[in-house]
Formats: sequence, C-alpha cells, structure tokens
Amino acid sequence: ALGNVASFTMPSTNVPVITNFAPASGVSGVSVTITGSNFGATIGANTVKCNGQTATVTAASANSLTFTVDDWKDQCPDGSGDCL
Repeated sequence: ALGNVASFTMPSTNVPVITNFAPASGVSGVSVTITGSNFGATIGANTVKCNGQTATVTAASANSLTFTVDDWKDQCPDGSGDCL
C-alpha cells in the first residue's frame, strides 16, 4: 500500500522543440528568431539563454520566439561579442 500521497508531479509532455533559428551567427544587438513548437505563447512565459546569459525575448508565440543578443563581450571566449 502507498499510504497518503502528499504530492505528485507528472513530467511535462510539452517540451519545447527547436527546428531552426536565424541568423545562424551574429554579434551583440542582433535579433534572432527561433522556430519550433511548444514555446510559451507570451514573452513572460519564455527564457532564452545564450552562452549562459539571459537574452531579452521581444516576441513570442507557440511556434516562434524572437530575442535580442545583448552585449556579452565579457562572456565570449575571444572577447569579441560574437557568441552566437
């Protein structure tokens, strides 16, 4: 017998799937669009990270996210800001 179950968590079946992103490379300030499925439909429902740094999401739908690559020169291995 299991006894009393205090909590139960089901794994999410809505795992985000990335099918493409463009542009494939860029520097700080570039706007990038990710396409796929199972994204949050609002900006606040999504977090995008590049090289461990949180990007600024500027548009969102269930199938597309757009974000801006901020100034991360200190985070890029070569200091160029070209981390994408």
